[in-house]
Amino acid sequence: SKVEFAYQPAAVVFSVQPATGPSAGVGVVSVVGDHLLGDALCGFGSSEPSSAHVVSSALVKCEPPARAPSIAGVEIGTGDDGQQFSTSGAVYEYIEEATVVGIVPREGPQSGGTIVRLALNTVDTSAVSACRFGTIGPLTSRAAGYWAECASPAREGGPAMVSASGNGEVWDASEVSFVYMASSSVLTVAPASSSTAGGTAVRVFGVGVPSENILCRFGMEIVPGTYVGGDELCVGQDPDDSALGSMMTLDRCMGWVEVMCVSPPHAAGVVTVEVSASEGGFSTSKVEFAYQPAAVVFSVQPATGPSAGVGVVSVVGDHLLGDALCGFGSSEPSSAHVVSSALVKCEPPARAPSIAGVEIGTGDDGQQFSTSGAVYEYIEEATVVGIVPREGPQSGGTIVRLALNTVDTSAVSACRFGTIGPLTSRAAGYWAECASPAREGGPAMVSASGNGEVWDASEVSFVYMASSSVLTVAPASSSTAGGTAVRVFGVGVPSENILCRFGMEIVPGTYVGGDELCVGQDPDDSALGSMMTLDRCMGWVEVMCVSPPHAAGVVTVEVSASEGGFSTSKVEFAY
Repeated sequence: SKVEFAYQPAAVVFSVQPATGPSAGVGVVSVVGDHLLGDALCGFGSSEPSSAHVVSSALVKCEPPARAPSIAGVEIGTGDDGQQFSTSGAVYEYIEEATVVGIVPREGPQSGGTIVRLALNTVDTSAVSACRFGTIGPLTSRAAGYWAECASPAREGGPAMVSASGNGEVWDASEVSFVYMASSSVLTVAPASSSTAGGTAVRVFGVGVPSENILCRFGMEIVPGTYVGGDELCVGQDPDDSALGSMMTLDRCMGWVEVMCVSPPHAAGVVTVEVSASEGGFSTSKVEFAYQPAAVVFSVQPATGPSAGVGVVSVVGDHLLGDALCGFGSSEPSSAHVVSSALVKCEPPARAPSIAGVEIGTGDDGQQFSTSGAVYEYIEEATVVGIVPREGPQSGGTIVRLALNTVDTSAVSACRFGTIGPLTSRAAGYWAECASPAREGGPAMVSASGNGEVWDASEVSFVYMASSSVLTVAPASSSTAGGTAVRVFGVGVPSENILCRFGMEIVPGTYVGGDELCVGQDPDDSALGSMMTLDRCMGWVEVMCVSPPHAAGVVTVEVSASEGGFSTSKVEFAY
């Protein structure tokens, strides 16, 4: 059958590393020897053999099983299902696992060197041969009475778990931490944000900051800093008064200092700003600093405005966030009202007639602005000083010429009658022209604008006239229930579709008759371009209206006019 059977040299064990371990049996032991081949098994005393991980013929890895504190022989069996093992006499010592239950001192500098005493769950300090701070270890320990002592290694600021080991391989599950303190700390920064391009000069206020070789850290980016000055007193003090063996001291400081750092480029987001400490490392203050995309301006509305700088301009763009500032040319930036990330409102400052660039700065106190090239044109403000004609019908349509305080009629693009506007205007020689809108009777201030947003403070008014007027009424009073037949005497009253208005209440009227002559006439003889005429009437007519219900008080009675609207006679009627 020729079934093969292999003879191989007997395994030999030279050494076991580590030579000690916890009785819980956790960890991995390296066994160095010779002829460590095949399906090797690890034998620890009389415990059940376990599979070995064969690295080479000279090295296998074993996981020691749990066992009471004692000394156990370590031998390797190869290839015969554990019937025979090596007989080299190597041993592994099981010891009671030591756990750290407290430390003194509890903090120290980032530069390390603090002698830290470890309180254990056992009086057998020989059970500890090494300690670890966070992930830094193993570090050699020594016995000190019922304590174990280790020197803290240099490390970044913050807490680090302190654990102990009997072999430098297996560590206790400690929950005791040593805090790495920085002699320096950051109180605040100004400004607290910058564009992703960096380049913003940031004022960092802190304590315990060295006056030379200063470094600032934005996230993970480190830049040099410049000491500006301040008012601070620092005194050296042991990190913990009970730490008799401490090799280091921390500076305890009162007051503040200022350091200037230029923000480096960084992706959008929030980072922390820290400053270097005199003993090495950085502060651990975690003061936040925001990076945001650079602002972009798409458009400005309106794009023109008076040199007096009044009014509000809407700036449309992107990334318009934070404490935004509006920049108009070389003028001092002013605060913006942020509506959204795509819209801010700005009040343009006063400036001589010119074209000024409009850019937005966000979050860095105006150190950097957008570079979009949007512009705003400052123009000389035009003011209305006179109008022709000075009156017209309520139905509107009268071409009104505006005399301005400037010969540059291009400075006016719109006009307004009272609150009705903007209305498109046009140039007519040294005048500007607008068509009057329909409006109730009475005077209306006429003002002009160069952008339809900002209006001049005109004191010139256009009077809306009615072709009809009320002379008197009889009777001149009624009960609040209404229903009284009131005879209204007036001029220019149409003979059909008559309406009477008592206060704000409108009722139909009936034409009775009268003796009247009306002649069409231009509202103002000088208004050559007028589109409408008013009826000039002589005599009188009578209209009958029934008073509507109304609260007690005095109202005015008006009648409808042929061109629309009502008379403005203000004849009183009492309820």
